[in-house]
Amino acid sequence: MSTSARGENPPPLDAPRPSTDRKAEPVGYSLDSAVTYEQPPLHAPGVQEILLGPLTTRQATTGLALGLVGVVADPLLPVLAVPLGIATVIVSLTALYQCLGGVAAGRSRAIAGLALGLLGVLFGIGMLVWWFFMDGLSGA
Repeated sequence: MSTSARGENPPPLDAPRPSTDRKAEPVGYSLDSAVTYEQPPLHAPGVQEILLGPLTTRQATTGLALGLVGVVADPLLPVLAVPLGIATVIVSLTALYQCLGGVAAGRSRAIAGLALGLLGVLFGIGMLVWWFFMDGLSGA
């Protein structure tokens, strides 16, 4: 008696063939002799689709991060904090316009970055004025 490649005995010639009733087949399988592939359904019945909104813009996150760094850097390096605050305002305004246009999400991050950028610029200018004023008084 010969065996197949898997080591199993072949079915006898008079054995009944599997039915070709497609109702009993699972999705994606075919019991016919020809190999066919079927696409499973894309949506399961009774399951609602989740609608995702626009993704958060990276510029809003960058503006928030720059604003935080600028506010922390103000007391230490007011000379660098003012240009960093200006860059924060520019990046945050760009992100805010994208959010208001509906292109991206992250409006609250853009507003927070804008507020921190403006605070950093004002506080940095104040620190520079105070620094020069105190330096001028101590030198005279």
